[in-house]
Parts: sequence; C-alpha cells; structure tokens
Amino acid sequence: MALNIETEKRKDRTMKNADIKTAYDRTQKDISGLLGFFEVELDKERTEVSGYDLAEIRRARTLLLNALSAMSGACIGDITIALDEMNL
Repeated sequence: MALNIETEKRKDRTMKNADIKTAYDRTQKDISGLLGFFEVELDKERTEVSGYDLAEIRRARTLLLNALSAMSGACIGDITIALDEMNL
C-alpha cells in the first residue's frame, strides 16, 4: 500500500511538472507573439507625438528592461549600457 502511495505521489509531481512545462511553453509563445506586435507598432509612422505618447513608450521600455533583466539575470544597468552603445 505504501508503495502505491509513493508511486501516486511521483505521478502527481510529474503531472504537475508537465503542466508547468506546458504553461511555460505557452507563455513563451505568447511573449514571442507580443514582441511581433511590438515590432508592428514601432514600425508605424507617427507624424505627431504627444507628451502622453512619449510617457507611454518610455513606460513600455522600462517594463521591457525589467522583464529582460528578470529573464536573463542581467542587471538593468548592463542592458541600458548595451542599448546606449547600439544607439551611438
């Protein structure tokens, strides 16, 4: 009986890990899709830009910096330096 309980616990753990992996893969695809939408938005020609537009794009940049830092383990300062070098 104890063996069956241990086997069931292992199955539960494996199932949970499989669910986590599935959710991770789905989220990864969602992020990839969102990045595509970002590219489309950034490619749009804007003839007029308001202070609100500037604030929103800066907010999006900050959120993306934080997300990249969390995912990669790189500090925001290092990412910012790399961005600054790309903009030279």
